[in-house]
Amino acid sequence: MISNTLANFRRAQTAPQAAKQRGVTLMELIAGLSVMAVVTVGALALYNAAVSSQRATQLTQEITALRGAATQLWMGQGSFGASGNNLADTIVAAGRAPSTLRVTGTAPSRVLHHASGNIRFTSNVSTFHLALDGIPQSTCVELLSGVTTAQWAEVRVAAAMAAVGGATPVPMPITPVAAAGACLPTSAIQFTGS
Repeated sequence: MISNTLANFRRAQTAPQAAKQRGVTLMELIAGLSVMAVVTVGALALYNAAVSSQRATQLTQEITALRGAATQLWMGQGSFGASGNNLADTIVAAGRAPSTLRVTGTAPSRVLHHASGNIRFTSNVSTFHLALDGIPQSTCVELLSGVTTAQWAEVRVAAAMAAVGGATPVPMPITPVAAAGACLPTSAIQFTGS
């Protein structure tokens, strides 16, 4: 009798433990969700960095193509035409605009870079100005960090395209720290070439 009572007592003690082990506890569920959240945040950070880097690479290619087109079209001319000329229309008409640019309307064309910001490409007789607006800060920092004096004579950054011509030039070479200080949450950048 005592052995039966002792056996029944042991069964009564182990039965609730067996029931607890069948499912997931609230603490285990919270721990699992926390790990998933950390992994998701890390993946999103990597994705955003990759998108920003791709955007900067694409803009660099577009800018390089436009600079090359301007140099080739006006090589030997002695000037880039009258001050304020819309070089974008000439480059579009000559078929020298990169295929990643979107051109809307006819002369004067509205040229958009792949991030949907405007591009203004004008002459100042012996130099030309290539201005881009709608550049996110992370893309702006990558873009400016790669600028050299061999490519551009001057770079200016402002909040809007209308103000970029009056902005103070950013000293070159542009370090990532200087680029981060010059770039705004959304920037307009003007490159001056000759």
